[in-house]
Amino acid sequence: MANKLTDARRVEIDDIRAIMGAESGRRLMSRMMVNAGVFRCSYNGQSNQTVFNEGRRSVGLFIHEELRECCPALYMKMLEENTHD
Repeated sequence: MANKLTDARRVEIDDIRAIMGAESGRRLMSRMMVNAGVFRCSYNGQSNQTVFNEGRRSVGLFIHEELRECCPALYMKMLEENTHD
């Protein structure tokens, strides 16, 4: 069973690297993280909206960590290519 998990994780890592290997994939991942609110505060003074924002941000943080773990150099390239002012 451990080998299956290892194999499954290897496939996930390969998939992430394939997406990040293309400029369009890096653009998409950047847009998803920005839309999820990874780089901004979730709190807005209204508890229901803050909880919703934190749920969305949680998904973005998962993507963020996957990218940093699986392909750190391509993650940095994505940041350089997709600066959001």
